[in-house]
Amino acid sequence: MKRISLFIICLFVAQHAMAQTPKAVLKSLADGDIVASTELYEKITDKTREKMPEMCYLAEAALLNMPNQMGANKLLGYEILSEHINEILNSINTERTFLGLDITLEQVVYAIENESFDYLMTLDTERSYVIYITWAKRGGHSRLGEIERRLEELRHTHTLESTSTEDCDFFLATYPESKYRDSVAEHRTTLYYNEAMASNSEELLCSFIANYPTFKLTPNAEQQLKTMRYNRIFADNASNLAEMKWFLEQYPNTENKAELKQRMADIEFESIASTSEMLTEFINYYGNVEQHYEAQRRLHLANITESGSIRDFVEYILNYGYDPYYSIMVRYIYQHSKRYILTPDLTEVTLLRYATEEGLVGYMDFEGNMVIEPIYEAKQVLFGTGYYNRAMLSEFTLNRNVAAVSLHGAWGVINDKGEQVIDNKYQALTINNNQIYAVADTTAGGNGYSEMEVYVCDIYDINGRFVKSGETTEWDALPKMREAESSDGIQRGRYLTPKYCVVTDNNKHTVYSITGSSFTTKWEIISGVTYNIVVVDVTMPDNSKKRYFADLDTQRLIKECPYSAVHPMSCGLAAVKLGNKYGFIDESLELYLEPEFDLGFAKEFNCGLMVVRNSEGAYGIIDTTGQYLMTTNANIIDISVGSNDQFLQKGLFLISDGGFHTLIDTTGTILATIESPHTPELQGLELVSSNNKKRVMLNFGEE
Repeated sequence: MKRISLFIICLFVAQHAMAQTPKAVLKSLADGDIVASTELYEKITDKTREKMPEMCYLAEAALLNMPNQMGANKLLGYEILSEHINEILNSINTERTFLGLDITLEQVVYAIENESFDYLMTLDTERSYVIYITWAKRGGHSRLGEIERRLEELRHTHTLESTSTEDCDFFLATYPESKYRDSVAEHRTTLYYNEAMASNSEELLCSFIANYPTFKLTPNAEQQLKTMRYNRIFADNASNLAEMKWFLEQYPNTENKAELKQRMADIEFESIASTSEMLTEFINYYGNVEQHYEAQRRLHLANITESGSIRDFVEYILNYGYDPYYSIMVRYIYQHSKRYILTPDLTEVTLLRYATEEGLVGYMDFEGNMVIEPIYEAKQVLFGTGYYNRAMLSEFTLNRNVAAVSLHGAWGVINDKGEQVIDNKYQALTINNNQIYAVADTTAGGNGYSEMEVYVCDIYDINGRFVKSGETTEWDALPKMREAESSDGIQRGRYLTPKYCVVTDNNKHTVYSITGSSFTTKWEIISGVTYNIVVVDVTMPDNSKKRYFADLDTQRLIKECPYSAVHPMSCGLAAVKLGNKYGFIDESLELYLEPEFDLGFAKEFNCGLMVVRNSEGAYGIIDTTGQYLMTTNANIIDISVGSNDQFLQKGLFLISDGGFHTLIDTTGTILATIESPHTPELQGLELVSSNNKKRVMLNFGEE
């Protein structure tokens, strides 16, 4: 009996042990009783676990993924499955385990995947997806693509919410082919943009702009970078010219470019070298800044000093007038070309007269090209005493294409092509009223008080056609002032200004313009001041007279004139007499220098300088500010004004102390010294004594 009982017990234990196999667990899962299924799983024997571990892992994974299990268990179950999936799929125990069951291995695996997947989606966290995907890849999860896509979506969302460029870089590196790549890249660019804009770093902004030139907000970054650079480079204490120029190269369309260039020009112009290269570069770069006028003037000077440019010499005179640099210019022109300019006023001529180092005179155009060969003598026209009757008769003017020339001691006339109009056979010659008076002989004459020479002349028309012979005239019979000529060369009256002349007949005053127009006026025109401004006396209703400045262009009175004498304006100033002294008014007709000077023969500035006498009677030379450049007890003669025995020439002054004479230019450079009892003459490049026995060559060497 005892043996039978023991057998029954063993049989029962054996049967119970067989029930606790992976198969029993898998079968019980269908009932959904987690407790019962768990008890069955726990009663799997160690021997069974050793014999079929893979099926035990499958049963455990399935148990953990029952619908009512906790989420953590489901994830743990799938981890177990994925870790042993290869063993499970290749197990020799599969058939035995699933024999008689209503489910297959594939269905169990799929169920585990789905249950864990559903919970994973419920968690919906990046960390859970990352962990799960590691298992899914190992376990060959059938829905791996869905999981990875969801992780990508989640990371995309988190990346767009992030303020870290590193997160963006991670996403782009992880998903190089992602459909979200553009949005993440734009977000990253925006973050980089925000960082650069907040950084106050030119380097970071510059890097951003270089890397993202087409980004929609890049113009803002460019503007901020420009502003930062502007504030740094153009700070109040900044003076780095190279950086300023670099800034404008980077931003050529900057709004205040003109203002910045002016500021830069103020810095650079103070130290710029007076070379044609540097000045040309300055002018081309800065354009119309305040220094443009002065830079152009210095450029002309540089071209003259460097190459002796005649073109620049002409442009300088036409633009800036005759100033103290005149002497420097003619000296350098001579050093370069051995041509010494004799023309006293190139504003009225068509060719420039010059002397060679041999003392011969020729003519060149305003480009420096020789037009008439230098074969004539450097002598002055002495017949007649007016401006037009000396130096200017040796020039080709705007309305006269003939000039008086001396050859082998005889006078004749040539045209501006160098062709002979009147042969060189006369003692003297002058041009008056569109006729040429050529002195063939002299005879004694008198005016009832004393005898004087009378000139016997042949008369020609302006084209050199003979008119008559035997005409006699005295020295003083010809005009003593430059006369106004009409377009046909006939003198009408005296020039008041370079633009207007006046003819008075029976108290009727007719003003003629150089253009040919005219008008009559009751004003008594006293003197010219500028091209259009003159001094007039006006008869008042009570027959008294008042003096005014008048504008001939508008034919209107400007303002009262308190001065007894007003001389032509030169170098922006006009000498005026008040009481017994002279002062100067400026172009606004306001008093500029108080009346404290005595004037000599000169009433206008000679290249910015004027000969005056001080209160002690000493001669001096002043500039346009009224400063004395020199004083001397010797006599100073202004060569540009001339007299009966002086040649008109700019920029020269003769200091005569007894019998010793010194010729200087506007720089104070001594050009020549000579001893002579009388005032010497200037003949081209030579200072000549009155008896013609001493001739001293002018020195145009370096200063």
